[in-house]
Amino acid sequence: MAAVNGTATFANLSVDKSGIGYTLVASSGALSPATSTPFEITTRLLVAALPTTGAVTVAMAGGGAACTFAAGGYVPVTGGAASPPAGSAPSGYAFPYGLVNFTATSCTGTITLTYTFPGPLLPDAVFWKYGPTELQQDSHWYVMPAVISGNTLTVTIADGGLGDDDLKVNGTIVDPAGVGFAIVDATPVPTLRWPALLLLALLLTAASTFALSRKPR
Repeated sequence: MAAVNGTATFANLSVDKSGIGYTLVASSGALSPATSTPFEITTRLLVAALPTTGAVTVAMAGGGAACTFAAGGYVPVTGGAASPPAGSAPSGYAFPYGLVNFTATSCTGTITLTYTFPGPLLPDAVFWKYGPTELQQDSHWYVMPAVISGNTLTVTIADGGLGDDDLKVNGTIVDPAGVGFAIVDATPVPTLRWPALLLLALLLTAASTFALSRKPR
């Protein structure tokens, strides 16, 4: 790459792996190589591709400058290697976007996560979490407090607090969770066909006539 006024620009150079202590080394012909000062790459945006179409994105704020997503992605509610046990999902809820599982590392204090979904969230949407809590060490489903607006959901998790699966203040936050929609019971109300209604009317008329005929005079 030829330098212009002492500056060489590399348009196709990128680093796609989080890490600390990266350096760049520049060399040219007989010139002595030059090494950059160490720098770090942090990932604060997670994209969980859905199996059908679209994706759920999770943007992270807080947790310190080094706090980053180390892993994460889409997890089906059931049937996947990282899925909760089959049949354990909350009764009466559907999870059209499945769950999003992530691990954030090198975090301090509290992080705020903003989930953006492909479509709007219904008013009855609930943010369900599967994992242990301080009061119940066995993994179970529970509701995480969250703020829902349009197609976004915002939740706050403290290292070692509610929503952090390892329940330890160790700089690592683990959180499989997903939004559930209440299932509307669409069972139709039973109705009677007109022959049955006619028969019912005749029976009621007969019963009324019989009652009047037995009335004391």
